[in-house]
Amino acid sequence: MEREFIHEIYMRIFFYTFLFLAFNQFSYTFRYYQSSSFRTQEYKNPYSTIEKHTYKKASFHLHSDEVFYTPERHSTRDIIDVYKQNGYDIISISDYNQITIPSSIQENTLSAYEWGSCIRKRHLLALGINEIAPNNFFISFLGNIQFAINFIKQKGGYVVINHPKLYSAFSIEDLMKLWNYDAIEVLSPFGDIIEFWDTLLSNGKRVHCMASDDLHYLPESYTKNLNQSFFKNLIQNLFLQRGREGEALLRYVVLSAQNTDSESILNALKSGDFYCVKKFYRTSPDPKVPKIFFQNNKIVVRSEEKFFRLEFIGKNGTVLKSILDSQTAEYELKPDDIYGRVTIYSLSGVILSNPMFFQNSK
Repeated sequence: MEREFIHEIYMRIFFYTFLFLAFNQFSYTFRYYQSSSFRTQEYKNPYSTIEKHTYKKASFHLHSDEVFYTPERHSTRDIIDVYKQNGYDIISISDYNQITIPSSIQENTLSAYEWGSCIRKRHLLALGINEIAPNNFFISFLGNIQFAINFIKQKGGYVVINHPKLYSAFSIEDLMKLWNYDAIEVLSPFGDIIEFWDTLLSNGKRVHCMASDDLHYLPESYTKNLNQSFFKNLIQNLFLQRGREGEALLRYVVLSAQNTDSESILNALKSGDFYCVKKFYRTSPDPKVPKIFFQNNKIVVRSEEKFFRLEFIGKNGTVLKSILDSQTAEYELKPDDIYGRVTIYSLSGVILSNPMFFQNSK
């Protein structure tokens, strides 16, 4: 009898745990964020304030040694010094489930952390809040991912879906089922996913691009000149980080902000008033981002330097118009163009604009 009783208790625990996880997953899985229509004649231009502000080079996805289980990473001091040497105005440290704000950059940063500790690397970048979203599962379901997204948004933060291609963390179907996030990491060392972004935009997801280094170690050409301790050098060698150049200092954001205080940075992100950039080579000069205007349903682009090719991109990633070897370009959006964005190929890198959408939907 006692054995049967214990068996029944275990079965009940298993049954109710299964029900909880199933409800947690499916209560969100079948809920979709769909825009019903885009058919108006007024577009929203994220670059409407571009004349009033100055450009700031920013990196938001950087890991340091401040977390106890990542001692092989670099110190915040070394990361900040190297990034400042490379012209970065805004630097955020985004450690795992921990907010790290070094005193040396309190005026030129935005609070950040990377949410998620699951095996499949289903991670979120939380920007602009000072509270950590609950993270209770090592196997992330869409349900608790959605809970974390909503938590960050309710606290006034900005949410980025990180590296969808890493271990196939997020499929396009997953990204369609989730909602309320602000951006996806389109340019990432773990796989650029511009085609994912266009699919989401074409299906009514009004999300921004994000370009990130997702820094785990600095290039050896920088590391060898750092004044690191013997222990730091030893553990970096044990983790096979030394001698590698990696892809740091290649992907970043250029945003238009009045100042570099946290409120101005967060406002620029939320409005989409920024560009995503990927350099071809670390030593190349930074591509010069253009100015984008909107005049009578026309996207007008003006660039300081001559671009190799500029493409206006529309629904399903279709190239609406392509211009070669110029400093200016324009495209008049048609009634069927539910959005338009710009991709610029320069001699030193690629620049992505955020999309221009119809302002309202029916």
